[in-house]
Amino acid sequence: MQYLLDFTGIGALNLLLLSLTISPLSRVFKFIQLIRIRKTLGVYAAIYALSHFGVFIVFELQFEWRLIVSEIIDRPYITVGFCSLFILSLLLVSSFDFAKSKLKRNWQRLHNWVYLALALACLHFLWSIKSTEIEAIIYFAMGIAALLLRRDKLLKPLKQKIIKNRK
Repeated sequence: MQYLLDFTGIGALNLLLLSLTISPLSRVFKFIQLIRIRKTLGVYAAIYALSHFGVFIVFELQFEWRLIVSEIIDRPYITVGFCSLFILSLLLVSSFDFAKSKLKRNWQRLHNWVYLALALACLHFLWSIKSTEIEAIIYFAMGIAALLLRRDKLLKPLKQKIIKNRK
């Protein structure tokens, strides 16, 4: 069970980090073909995260629904992991062209929540480790680096709001 939890959890985090580094890497190396696999990596990240949660429900909590709810509420590392999973699930169901056409401008706003999902996933991993492990710290640092690579995109709404308030 622990192997499956680790495999699916680390797999989800790896795929999420990889999907968020595609755009900056394609710009730096002028290799636009990488963009084609970004969506696929994001979908796989969400599927791995759902599998991670499924393993937790099936093998750890054995479908005890009250226990599942209490674990999500009472344990902060599970709470942040569940929040990340919820965001990734929303992004997964809205990743299809049909959803994109229905959501229009709101689609991009929704998909910008992936940055919060990454931060929460890194925090979930860091807090889930019983002792301080360098691996969790490295993943957290990689998550911060991935967010820093996207800082212009992340700060754009804030800059627009500041400019709007000045007028």
